[in-house]
Order: sequence, then structure tokens, then C-alpha cells
Amino acid sequence: MESVKWADEVIVVDGHSTDRTPELARQSGAKVYQNTFSGYGPQKQFALERAACGWILSIDADERVTPELRDEILKVLDKSSGVDGFEIPFKNVFFGKWLKHSGLYPDYHLRLFRRTAAEFTSAKIHESVLVRGRVGRLNHPMLHCSYPTVASYVQKMNRYTALLAEGGATFRLNHMLFSPVSKFFRLYLGRRGYLDGFTGLVYCLLAAFFNFVKDAKAWEKSHS
Repeated sequence: MESVKWADEVIVVDGHSTDRTPELARQSGAKVYQNTFSGYGPQKQFALERAACGWILSIDADERVTPELRDEILKVLDKSSGVDGFEIPFKNVFFGKWLKHSGLYPDYHLRLFRRTAAEFTSAKIHESVLVRGRVGRLNHPMLHCSYPTVASYVQKMNRYTALLAEGGATFRLNHMLFSPVSKFFRLYLGRRGYLDGFTGLVYCLLAAFFNFVKDAKAWEKSHS
């Protein structure tokens, strides 16, 4: 909340949480809406439809706008650039370390866009923004503090793989056997994860295990 206080309007969509999220968000000046969670795409589209400003910056709870990114956003929006959306590079911090390799930098995501020229896909997970018009890129990164601990990674992996299984992921034995191995070597060797030290090794192994768990849950669902 602190990193976006410079925005003209801040909207928080809460999926009926049981902690103090709505209260703290309102205290920070945000407009808070309650909406039962049915997927990341629908939830963000719900927020988009309640925004009033001409430009939208979509940001998750584990992301932070750096001062440099804020200044760049304000600068590009002050110009008549003819661009309808901007991809932002992400600095992904895992277990307290910025991973510069392992397929995680630069990690571009389309997060800044004109409200009237965009909409979110309906995907429950790995949603994206569809922009009607030109898309450019910003230079300064968003800070993504996604996994402070291994336990937090496993927790999120469990939630994401469950959503993928519910969304109709199909089980394929050959994919379950070879996809984790392929992903590990692609990230650790192809994307030079070894340069991120032991943290890089742990991340690449966990990312490979994600693929296995996803297929295992698809198998479980097909036999339930």
C-alpha cells in the first residue's frame, strides 16, 4: 500500500479474508471491495471494472513499486505516447535473494495499461491482460517478494496446482515423467540458474517439482 500511495486511486479487492486486510487497506486510503475468489483473472477484472482513472497499474500483494519505477510511470503517462500498455520487468526475490538468472530476469509482465483498452483473461491462474493497441516496455523493475521461505513456496504451489487441476488440467504420464527433469535443466543450465548459487539450485528444484505436483493432481482428479 505504501508503494502506491502516489496513485490517484487505489482499489483493493478482498476475497472475504479473515484477517485485518480490509481494515488496514481502508486506513491507508484505499477503496475496498469484497468479492468471493473464483480465480485470479476474474478477481482482477472485477477490480478493473470499478476503477475510474484512465490508466491502471495492476499490482499483487507481494509486489512493490520502487521509487524509480514510480518516477518512470509518471513520466511516460505525462506524455502523449500513443501506447496503450506497458510491460514492466520484475526483480523476483526468493528466500531473501534477488535471482538474476534461473529464467527470472528480466521477467516482463504487462501491468500498466489504459483502462478502456484492456481486459483480463478469465484464467483462474496465470491470468494475463489483453490490450487493444500498442504495447511498450518500461526500464525500471517491479519488486516481487514472492517466497520468503521454502514453506511459503510449497504453500503457494499447493494452491496453484489445485486451481490448475480444478481448471481441467489433463494427466499425461510422459509429461509427468519428463517435464520436471526438462524444466530443471532448462532453468539451471539453459537459463544459468547455477549463477544464483545455492538459492538458485533450490529454486530450480522446487520449480521442477511444481510440474510434477501439477500432473500428480491432474491424475488424482481423473481417478476421483
